[in-house]
Amino acid sequence: MMKNKIRECLVKIFLYLSRIYFFGEKYECSCCGKKFRRFLNFNYKLPIYNKNIYLETYKNTICPYCLSLPRHRIICEYLNNNINLLKNKKILIFAAERGIKKWLDNRNIKYKTADLYEKADLKIDITDINLKDNSYDVVFCNHVLEHVDNYRKAIEELNRIIATNGVLICSVPIDITLKETMETKNKETKEERKNK
Repeated sequence: MMKNKIRECLVKIFLYLSRIYFFGEKYECSCCGKKFRRFLNFNYKLPIYNKNIYLETYKNTICPYCLSLPRHRIICEYLNNNINLLKNKKILIFAAERGIKKWLDNRNIKYKTADLYEKADLKIDITDINLKDNSYDVVFCNHVLEHVDNYRKAIEELNRIIATNGVLICSVPIDITLKETMETKNKETKEERKNK
């Protein structure tokens, strides 16, 4: 517990200093609206990443203010041009990401969050959603399905809870160099997912 608090404190200090160091006007974050001379680099040192692919790709990537990634900023840029999709709608976000929440909060758009392991408004297993049919007008599900053992069941459940003419904003990691989709059973235990 103490180790986590120290880590959180160090991250806050790092971000505060980064915001000062990268202050500028060259890049604007679509999620939080802050401007910087550049973004932070993404550190792909985990063994699950192929460094040959990511070595030069993810420089100048993370917003020093809201920590958004390009995938978050793309969604927020789309929403900037399609804000009517969200007006007076009932919105649910699975595994809510900070950049998306920041964008919604900045516009006073109300939403509920859902997660099985992390802190959220609703504790929900995406493969067995305990909600009524047609419960939400808009559902966000970004970079979630690749962590689910039965993503087909999750998609069925998402389809069930989205209202007629509702909107699903969903993304998964894609490697366009692959000739076939890689499907592997998720080997993480619930405890391992919790401790990430």
